[in-house]
Amino acid sequence: MQSPRTRETVEGALLAALTALLGILAFYTGFGWLLPLPALLAYLRHGGRSALLVAVVATVVLGLWIGPIAACGTFGFIAAQGLAPGWAIRSGRGVGSALVCMSAALLGVTAVGALGATLLWHTNVWAQTWHQFAAFLHAHATLLASAGLSPATVLAATRTVAPAAFVVGAVGESAAVYGLAALLLGRLKHPLPPLPPFRVWRIPAWGAWAVVGAAVLAAGGTRIHVAALTGAAWNVLLAAAFAYAVVALSFGYAWLRRRGMPRGTSALVVGGAAWLLSILGLSLALPVGGLLASQLDSHPPHPHAQGGDVS
Repeated sequence: MQSPRTRETVEGALLAALTALLGILAFYTGFGWLLPLPALLAYLRHGGRSALLVAVVATVVLGLWIGPIAACGTFGFIAAQGLAPGWAIRSGRGVGSALVCMSAALLGVTAVGALGATLLWHTNVWAQTWHQFAAFLHAHATLLASAGLSPATVLAATRTVAPAAFVVGAVGESAAVYGLAALLLGRLKHPLPPLPPFRVWRIPAWGAWAVVGAAVLAAGGTRIHVAALTGAAWNVLLAAAFAYAVVALSFGYAWLRRRGMPRGTSALVVGGAAWLLSILGLSLALPVGGLLASQLDSHPPHPHAQGGDVS
């Protein structure tokens, strides 16, 4: 009969091998959301030491195949999306804390990776990406002109709201990885605290005051010519617009479900409506609708309340 220590070592070796295999697949396919799950499972079963060893061993093995630079980047992703939520969940924190830890860690390792590339290999990743983006815009200047835009205008706007875009991207990716982990690890008898059903996603009513405050700061910064204040306010507004747009989709989905429409059909209708609004140039209607929905329906019914589960 295996001792607990031996069982932990064997499981760790298997999970490290699985992580390395997933890393190779991610390197060639670009799909890496499964990559942190073995380390997360190791954290839930045996704690942080075992999870860290899984990540380190897998990184060493990956380094032999894809090179040390790519392997180090993989380790950072595993740490951010596997070790960080493992710590949050094992220490008794909820879904919100896990997502905050994952998002913050992902932003942190991204920044550290870019800084390391600059210091060690004299490669400015941000500058290269920016130049490629600028070249792409200039190559499609005619298309932009048809929309009343210019490459310089788009570059200036992108530079202003880049922080919010990074934060929104990190939160979105972390939520996707967590949702996938909850689905798969639950089948392995290690259920995670579930994400709230999509139909009840709302922002507290007081969130509207943050939007109002950011709008006032944006106007004030423009009036007194303080670029930093204006930029910070616009970043808040961009993040809020994305969040309230998601709320609008949630509200529409819940409305259709309450009227008996199947889940898949409801999702298609809501997605199609969002696409149609973007085509018609009415994308702003989504965040405005989400803001109103959060004010009027800030406490949606529990999915298992009387009347059935319409998640």
